[in-house]
Amino acid sequence: NRMGYVFGTLAVLATTALALVLAQWIHNANLVLVYVLAVIATGLSYGSRPAMAASVLSFLSFNFFLTEPRYTFEVARQDDFSTLIFLLVIAVICGPAASRIRRQFILLRDANRYSEAMRNFSQALSVAENATAMWQVAAKHLSSTLKLESCIAVPAEDGRYDTFPNSATAFTAVDRAALEWTFKHAALSGRFTDTLSASAWTVFPVGKKNPCVACALIRLDQADTALVP
Repeated sequence: NRMGYVFGTLAVLATTALALVLAQWIHNANLVLVYVLAVIATGLSYGSRPAMAASVLSFLSFNFFLTEPRYTFEVARQDDFSTLIFLLVIAVICGPAASRIRRQFILLRDANRYSEAMRNFSQALSVAENATAMWQVAAKHLSSTLKLESCIAVPAEDGRYDTFPNSATAFTAVDRAALEWTFKHAALSGRFTDTLSASAWTVFPVGKKNPCVACALIRLDQADTALVP
């Protein structure tokens, strides 16, 4: 993610400016911790690779601006060299650790969101009086959860399909072909698939095996280039 590297660079630049001010009162060995905070912030926000890049940039910035001789990459004193090595080791350790914490947070957030959506869905289904009400509830929760145009299609008489809600966009011939293919094979079709990919909709079968009892259709934004979990 390019923004991660931009964020890491800006964080190190801001940290360097702060460190130059604090250097009048604080020893270099303690200023290392300020750089470590920048690396951790990058790891928590954007993951391990931007954090590793921020680690290397912190090492170079600390060397260039805060060790003697200033504004060179030379190191005149042994203790400054030790501080630089300490900075690099700590930053390299903390960056990936912060990235792992970020991933765990994202997984926990998604798990909570999923649990809440399923709980609300089951509560709404519990008061559905008939099949029509059930599909209306399912369509409503699908749309509100994904924040996308979506509907559920159920077979009706004479080869027609009832949609819940009525699709705002009329189905084209290829859309209907994808819908019929999914009903027949109980498999994914439409956009982002290898079957009838010209359709504007991605069609999901409702049911693990034949017969497919319904199809859920999702219409992603035209700017999207892939279907991701």
